[in-house]
Amino acid sequence: MVIVLTVLNVLLLIGSIVCTALTYRNNKIINSNETTFVYREEDGGVLLTLQNQEEIRLQFESESVKIIQSYKHNDTETIFQTVQFVRFYAQGKGYEIERDVTEMYGEIRLHNILYNFGYKRERTGDCDLDYAADRRWYVNAASKLIGWIRL
Repeated sequence: MVIVLTVLNVLLLIGSIVCTALTYRNNKIINSNETTFVYREEDGGVLLTLQNQEEIRLQFESESVKIIQSYKHNDTETIFQTVQFVRFYAQGKGYEIERDVTEMYGEIRLHNILYNFGYKRERTGDCDLDYAADRRWYVNAASKLIGWIRL
């Protein structure tokens, strides 16, 4: 019994260290981004140009934003830059953002993971990101979990 408890404690310690390291990395990414964004409005949408010259097409509405072909923009830094821009642009248009950065990050990652697994690609290719919360409880729960563990 002592061996089992020791193994569980070691696993919890390792998990805590990994989560702390990932949180540190993500906070560094969030805090290191420039506060100015390069974007242009065209064809009823917004084309965001990231620091690495990658372009992301977004369609803003009063309660949500659609990230077109979000699966193409799947690395952590790109997703965090996108979320920061969504918050910047939407708030500039007077839209209220209730969700935190990690939850929005989690929903984008959830879409991309499902797309990569081939699940309903016609629906998961673009990410519809609500400003308050998704209507589906299970999407909110999965988004929060993915955001917290930085999957």
